[in-house]
Amino acid sequence: HDKLRSLGGGWAPAQFHVFAPKEGPDDLRAILSQPRLRVGTTPRATSEELTLRRALAFYNNSEEKIRAAGGTFAPLEYSEIVGAFSDSRIDLVWGAASVPSAMATEISTGRRAAKLLAFPEDLQEHLQKSFGYGRDVIPASAYPTLQTGPLGVTAMEAIIMANADVADDTIYRMTRALIAQRARFPAIHAMLANFDPAKHWRDQPVPLHPGAERAYREGGFMS
Repeated sequence: HDKLRSLGGGWAPAQFHVFAPKEGPDDLRAILSQPRLRVGTTPRATSEELTLRRALAFYNNSEEKIRAAGGTFAPLEYSEIVGAFSDSRIDLVWGAASVPSAMATEISTGRRAAKLLAFPEDLQEHLQKSFGYGRDVIPASAYPTLQTGPLGVTAMEAIIMANADVADDTIYRMTRALIAQRARFPAIHAMLANFDPAKHWRDQPVPLHPGAERAYREGGFMS
């Protein structure tokens, strides 16, 4: 897909939420390296499942290695994940959602004491540079029973894309209109309130469309 171009991201940010038993280790690097890891994530071909595979590969692990060692790699429906963790069928929950996450609320009130884990710096850097993920911080106040301080995590965002062959002026007018109307976004959906044209043209996984770049530059958001 070499003709994909971006109009910018930041439309619906989702932070990765990784849950583990409260009394277990805090080092996600060591956890993901375990050959007998018991991890549950969302169904196959979802962003979460794909990202988990990328994270495991970075630490020289994989679904095949986990299964061969007697561990568990469980792509589950959203409704099944919390129950699998509560019943100790899995020890790690790998998901993504905007704060506050409904899954986090369910886990925090479940039968099994749990905590949220931060992402190691090397994993965040790898996912950002290799695949275009973002970075974010889950604030300390987000889930008081699951964390004791702010947690740096990998994040992903919705992106508006267009074909490179779409006329520059068309994309320019579209992007300019979105920037001009951003104050109306929260009335559409609360997550859209986070859109910031000063930063959400950065770190795109595909090149920024020239028409979009013109709109950001003319608006003073890009030097």
